[in-house]
Amino acid sequence: MPNINKQVNGIMSLTCSVTRNYLDWLTNLPWGKYSEENLDLARAKEILEEDHYGMDDVKKRILVPARALDIQNCYLIDKRSF
Repeated sequence: MPNINKQVNGIMSLTCSVTRNYLDWLTNLPWGKYSEENLDLARAKEILEEDHYGMDDVKKRILVPARALDIQNCYLIDKRSF
């Protein structure tokens, strides 16, 4: 039984450490501070190509939501002009 208690205590300690680190990270985010959106997809692709050799699937997963936001913004701008 003492061996099981050691294992449980070790797992609990690890869980507490991970949770504490996550909460620390979460509370240190700059809440309420915003920056202007920059949806320059050509520049984003260029940066990804320079800094991340290969990893094509990952780069696509980053660029697809950005393209969707770009399309959505263009659609909203077109709707406002009518």
